[in-house]
Amino acid sequence: VSDKGEITAIAPGTVNVTVNSSLGTDVVTIKVEAITFTRPEINVEEGWIFTEGDTLVLEPRARFNNGDYADDSKVTSTYDRSDEDIMKIVDGKLRAVGAGSVAITAHITYDGITLDVTKNVYVNEYVPPVPFDVNFDDKSNIKELNELSKTLNYAI
Repeated sequence: VSDKGEITAIAPGTVNVTVNSSLGTDVVTIKVEAITFTRPEINVEEGWIFTEGDTLVLEPRARFNNGDYADDSKVTSTYDRSDEDIMKIVDGKLRAVGAGSVAITAHITYDGITLDVTKNVYVNEYVPPVPFDVNFDDKSNIKELNELSKTLNYAI
Protein backbone atom coordinates (compact mmCIF):
# COMPACT_ATOMS: atom_id res chain seq x y z
CA VAL A 1 0.00 0.00 0.00
CA SER A 2 1.45 3.37 -1.03
CA ASP A 3 1.39 6.60 1.00
CA LYS A 4 -1.62 7.62 -1.14
CA GLY A 5 -3.53 4.44 -0.28
CA GLU A 6 -2.97 2.77 -3.66
CA ILE A 7 -2.71 -1.00 -3.57
CA THR A 8 -0.41 -2.78 -6.03
CA ALA A 9 -0.67 -6.52 -6.64
CA ILE A 10 2.72 -8.20 -6.68
CA ALA A 11 1.81 -11.91 -6.67
CA PRO A 12 -1.23 -14.19 -6.91
CA GLY A 13 -3.07 -14.86 -3.68
CA THR A 14 -5.58 -13.42 -1.23
CA VAL A 15 -4.97 -10.59 1.19
CA ASN A 16 -7.11 -8.84 3.79
CA VAL A 17 -6.67 -5.07 3.80
CA THR A 18 -7.82 -3.05 6.81
CA VAL A 19 -9.30 0.30 5.80
CA ASN A 20 -9.49 3.07 8.42
CA SER A 21 -11.52 6.19 7.81
CA SER A 22 -13.54 8.77 9.71
CA LEU A 23 -16.52 6.46 9.26
CA GLY A 24 -14.81 3.56 11.00
CA THR A 25 -12.74 0.52 10.21
CA ASP A 26 -13.48 -2.17 7.66
CA VAL A 27 -11.64 -5.19 6.31
CA VAL A 28 -11.64 -5.78 2.56
CA THR A 29 -10.54 -9.11 1.06
CA ILE A 30 -8.72 -8.81 -2.26
CA LYS A 31 -8.01 -11.81 -4.47
CA VAL A 32 -5.22 -11.53 -7.04
CA GLU A 33 -5.19 -14.06 -9.87
CA ALA A 34 -2.14 -14.94 -11.91
CA ILE A 35 -2.12 -13.90 -15.55
CA THR A 36 -1.77 -17.13 -17.50
CA PHE A 37 -1.85 -18.34 -21.10
CA THR A 38 -5.31 -19.86 -21.43
CA ARG A 39 -6.41 -19.48 -25.04
CA PRO A 40 -4.52 -20.35 -28.23
CA GLU A 41 -5.76 -18.63 -31.41
CA ILE A 42 -5.09 -18.80 -35.15
CA ASN A 43 -6.36 -16.61 -37.96
CA VAL A 44 -8.64 -19.33 -39.34
CA GLU A 45 -12.34 -19.46 -38.48
CA GLU A 46 -14.38 -22.62 -38.05
CA GLY A 47 -16.13 -23.51 -41.32
CA TRP A 48 -14.06 -21.31 -43.63
CA ILE A 49 -14.20 -22.34 -47.27
CA PHE A 50 -11.05 -22.46 -49.38
CA THR A 51 -10.60 -23.30 -53.05
CA GLU A 52 -7.88 -25.59 -54.31
CA GLY A 53 -4.74 -23.51 -54.78
CA ASP A 54 -5.54 -21.00 -52.02
CA THR A 55 -2.77 -20.25 -49.52
CA LEU A 56 -2.86 -18.55 -46.13
CA VAL A 57 -0.03 -17.57 -43.79
CA LEU A 58 -0.97 -18.83 -40.34
CA GLU A 59 -0.74 -16.33 -37.48
CA PRO A 60 -0.65 -18.08 -34.10
CA ARG A 61 -1.53 -16.01 -31.00
CA ALA A 62 -1.34 -16.72 -27.28
CA ARG A 63 -4.09 -15.02 -25.26
CA PHE A 64 -4.04 -14.57 -21.50
CA ASN A 65 -6.93 -15.04 -19.09
CA ASN A 66 -7.22 -11.23 -18.78
CA GLY A 67 -7.80 -10.85 -22.55
CA ASP A 68 -4.34 -9.50 -23.43
CA TYR A 69 -2.08 -11.14 -25.99
CA ALA A 70 1.47 -12.39 -25.50
CA ASP A 71 4.36 -10.87 -27.42
CA ASP A 72 4.13 -12.69 -30.78
CA SER A 73 7.92 -13.00 -30.97
CA LYS A 74 7.75 -15.32 -27.93
CA VAL A 75 5.05 -17.59 -29.39
CA THR A 76 5.99 -20.77 -31.26
CA SER A 77 3.73 -23.18 -33.08
CA THR A 78 3.50 -26.43 -34.98
CA TYR A 79 0.58 -27.67 -37.01
CA ASP A 80 -1.24 -30.87 -37.94
CA ARG A 81 -4.06 -31.55 -40.37
CA SER A 82 -6.40 -34.48 -40.63
CA ASP A 83 -5.81 -35.06 -44.36
CA GLU A 84 -2.66 -33.99 -46.21
CA ASP A 85 -4.34 -34.77 -49.54
CA ILE A 86 -6.65 -31.81 -48.88
CA MET A 87 -4.46 -29.31 -47.00
CA LYS A 88 -0.68 -29.00 -46.84
CA ILE A 89 1.09 -27.00 -44.15
CA VAL A 90 4.59 -25.83 -45.08
CA ASP A 91 6.60 -23.20 -43.19
CA GLY A 92 3.50 -21.92 -41.39
CA LYS A 93 1.45 -21.61 -44.58
CA LEU A 94 -1.75 -23.45 -45.40
CA ARG A 95 -2.12 -24.60 -49.00
CA ALA A 96 -5.36 -26.13 -50.23
CA VAL A 97 -4.43 -29.01 -52.56
CA GLY A 98 -7.58 -31.12 -52.82
CA ALA A 99 -11.33 -30.92 -52.29
CA GLY A 100 -12.96 -32.02 -49.02
CA SER A 101 -13.13 -31.20 -45.34
CA VAL A 102 -10.08 -31.09 -43.10
CA ALA A 103 -9.28 -30.30 -39.47
CA ILE A 104 -6.32 -27.99 -38.83
CA THR A 105 -4.76 -28.20 -35.37
CA ALA A 106 -2.30 -25.60 -34.11
CA HIS A 107 -0.06 -26.48 -31.15
CA ILE A 108 0.79 -23.05 -29.73
CA THR A 109 3.52 -22.66 -27.13
CA TYR A 110 4.18 -19.69 -24.85
CA ASP A 111 6.44 -19.69 -21.79
CA GLY A 112 6.73 -23.49 -21.81
CA ILE A 113 2.96 -24.07 -21.96
CA THR A 114 1.49 -25.68 -25.11
CA LEU A 115 -2.21 -25.46 -25.85
CA ASP A 116 -4.05 -26.69 -28.95
CA VAL A 117 -6.75 -25.16 -31.11
CA THR A 118 -8.52 -27.04 -33.92
CA LYS A 119 -10.55 -25.53 -36.77
CA ASN A 120 -12.55 -27.51 -39.33
CA VAL A 121 -12.49 -26.02 -42.83
CA TYR A 122 -13.57 -27.01 -46.32
CA VAL A 123 -11.80 -26.96 -49.66
CA ASN A 124 -13.78 -26.68 -52.88
CA GLU A 125 -12.48 -28.08 -56.13
CA TYR A 126 -10.93 -25.49 -58.41
CA VAL A 127 -12.91 -25.16 -61.63
CA PRO A 128 -10.96 -23.18 -64.23
CA PRO A 129 -12.87 -20.61 -66.25
CA VAL A 130 -14.02 -21.78 -69.64
CA PRO A 131 -12.44 -19.66 -72.37
CA PHE A 132 -14.68 -18.51 -75.14
CA ASP A 133 -14.00 -16.62 -78.28
CA VAL A 134 -16.41 -13.87 -79.29
CA ASN A 135 -16.23 -12.40 -82.73
CA PHE A 136 -17.96 -9.03 -82.51
CA ASP A 137 -17.67 -8.56 -86.29
CA ASP A 138 -19.89 -11.59 -86.96
CA LYS A 139 -23.46 -10.19 -86.80
CA SER A 140 -25.15 -13.59 -87.21
CA ASN A 141 -25.36 -13.99 -83.44
CA ILE A 142 -26.35 -10.40 -82.64
CA LYS A 143 -29.02 -11.47 -80.12
CA GLU A 144 -26.50 -13.48 -78.07
CA LEU A 145 -23.99 -10.60 -78.26
CA ASN A 146 -26.60 -8.15 -76.94
CA GLU A 147 -27.41 -10.48 -74.02
CA LEU A 148 -23.70 -10.91 -73.31
CA SER A 149 -23.22 -7.15 -73.42
CA LYS A 150 -26.05 -6.65 -70.88
CA THR A 151 -24.57 -9.30 -68.60
CA LEU A 152 -21.07 -7.81 -68.77
CA ASN A 153 -22.37 -4.27 -68.15
CA TYR A 154 -24.38 -5.52 -65.18
CA ALA A 155 -21.35 -7.33 -63.74
CA ILE A 156 -19.20 -4.20 -64.01
